[in-house]
Amino acid sequence: MSAMSLAFSNVAGSPVSLLVASTLVQHFTGKGLVSPAVVSDPKFMVSVGLAAAAALGFAAFRRFARRRSECEIFRRNKGNE
Repeated sequence: MSAMSLAFSNVAGSPVSLLVASTLVQHFTGKGLVSPAVVSDPKFMVSVGLAAAAALGFAAFRRFARRRSECEIFRRNKGNE
């Protein structure tokens, strides 16, 4: 792919992702899962945000660790040839 096509796909993909995300938020509001009094509590909002950040961080860490071990295995096997 050329740099121009990558730039175009990024520029075109950004508004599309915003549209899809806003549609998902409208459809999956979570109404009925937690009472409105709990949802409006700032401590609840912070805890949900921290839990989401921790889950994403853990997933990214696991992916990087897996990739690193795959690279080490590849280097080891390549040296045996």
